[in-house]
Amino acid sequence: MTQLLSLSDRPTAVLASNDLTAIGALRAINRAVFHVPRDISLVGFDDIELCQCTQPPLTAIRLSRVELGQKAFDALYRSLEGQSGNGEEITVSTTLVLRQSTATVNRAWR
Repeated sequence: MTQLLSLSDRPTAVLASNDLTAIGALRAINRAVFHVPRDISLVGFDDIELCQCTQPPLTAIRLSRVELGQKAFDALYRSLEGQSGNGEEITVSTTLVLRQSTATVNRAWR
């Protein structure tokens, strides 16, 4: 995040690979004296409980851990039975949980 903030053409939004990474990015943004979401929107992935406790509360992409576990088990089972080919694509449904870490683009700050 620190490297992204040092770019002359900074991003207006960042999607982190998981919520803990997004929380670390939030800390880096605050340390660099930028503000979420005014200067940069931030989205996590997982929607852990801690997302509701950050300042501002973190927008996140939620996925069903039950569905993820079931699909992972099914894929493993098919693989062990020789029923799965290489490169199988498996999708898991997601939901965007809007909180206060996202806003419209503020082009003036870039």
